Amino acid sequence: MSEIGIQRADSELINAFNQGAIRRLARNADGLSDSSLIILTNFAAALRRAEKLFPETADL
Repeated sequence: MSEIGIQRADSELINAFNQGAIRRLARNADGLSDSSLIILTNFAAALRRAEKLFPETADL
């Protein structure tokens, strides 16, 4: 994924926080440091990528 694609995905995650799609997580994320938020967004990106893999690969 390109840097622009990653930034767009991060932006989509932030929008999901703001829209309440992950409201509880967003409330808990308010006090997180910048590095923790980066880890959280990277983890969310990894989950999105894993969802597009074949089930056998995603299980790894």
